Amino acid sequence: MMAPSAPPVADGAAALGVPRVVRACLFVLAGQPFAIDVASAREVVIVEEFTRVPRAPSHLVGVTNLRGYILPIFDIRPLLGLPSRVPGLGTKVVVTEAASVQVGIVI
Repeated sequence: MMAPSAPPVADGAAALGVPRVVRACLFVLAGQPFAIDVASAREVVIVEEFTRVPRAPSHLVGVTNLRGYILPIFDIRPLLGLPSRVPGLGTKVVVTEAASVQVGIVI
């Protein structure tokens, strides 16, 4: 019996004219759909408490302790031209990572 073949590797796909496949984590901000490549999305957490940072930019909501890691939390709505939202208890945050830096984005 022959084993099922694996899907083609995306690295050589562009050279063959095959579209690159991207797996994405979809979320909604102010009624608008957005996506983050799953390679960058680590998890979705519910933040029960966070600490505001004095003199921080308005899009930095604050920081929270996520299993011993101090996680900055951002509201990117104003940066995208969308109305901002005041986060409260039970705010959902998608934890993203790039270049070994983790941040939370309010969703």
